Amino acid sequence: MGEALSDLATAHLIALAGISILAGLIQGSLGFGFAIVSVPLLVLLDERLAPVPQILAALPLSILVWWRERAHTEVRAVVLMSLGRLPGTFLGHALLGVASAAVLDVTIGSLVLFAVVVLAVGRAVPRNPTTETVAGLLSGTAGYVSAISGPPIALLYKGAPGATARATISLILVVGSVITLSGRFMGGRFTELDLWLGAVALPSTLLGLWLSGFVKDRIEGRPMQLGILALCTLAGVALLGRAGTRMAAPPTPLDDATEVARSFDPIRRAARSTRSPIGRRVGGGLGSGRVRAAPSAPSRPARPVGP
Repeated sequence: MGEALSDLATAHLIALAGISILAGLIQGSLGFGFAIVSVPLLVLLDERLAPVPQILAALPLSILVWWRERAHTEVRAVVLMSLGRLPGTFLGHALLGVASAAVLDVTIGSLVLFAVVVLAVGRAVPRNPTTETVAGLLSGTAGYVSAISGPPIALLYKGAPGATARATISLILVVGSVITLSGRFMGGRFTELDLWLGAVALPSTLLGLWLSGFVKDRIEGRPMQLGILALCTLAGVALLGRAGTRMAAPPTPLDDATEVARSFDPIRRAARSTRSPIGRRVGGGLGSGRVRAAPSAPSRPARPVGP
């Protein structure tokens, strides 16, 4: 754990815990919103803090929210949106390979804001097999790319009762998070640091869920609709803002080989450690750009020739 978190500032870890409390409170009240609140703020502090740790921390949160409201779950919507998330995950993985993160943020953020405007001035989108499957597809793509997968689903539940929205959205997010994490793991976009950061954020996330129990019953009808639209607007603006930050920053492209190398690689970590025999021979040369040769075996004295 020390090696995994040692490069992160203590203040950033404290911020991770504090933001997770607020994000857990919001998701516990509305059924979604954890990543919308936490990811943009944490990325501004350190890009290593997001997005995978938020998916890890939000997974048990979504399970608990669903369990609390499970009697109001719409099973058909869960099945159709989950099926839609499967191709959405593959699409997100493919997009990360051909488009920059900034371009994807602009695209997803613009689509979310467009949907908010349409729903704010018109009627709610009807929930039927077609809209539910499309929402699942968009949610899977956005979730893989940015961890912000809630808006496409939540916009369908703009006019639904609070308990129905929280239960159904939460169960969809549970299934979707498992799909997204599996896709990232198989695609080499999952690191040991992500695991530790998710563990750091989890207690604060659960504290936020506990606090939501005092306010969730007051968010029904019009407040629920306004909350969904407000959070989706925040998501779109945050994605556009993050895109601007990424465009302004110096480019640091990471190809797939680099991402895989950052994943679980005990041999590489052992080579870096100066406490291991491998590290003493090889790791010492990594920082200076050269590899130290291992000591050669002593040569035997030549045998005399002749009688």
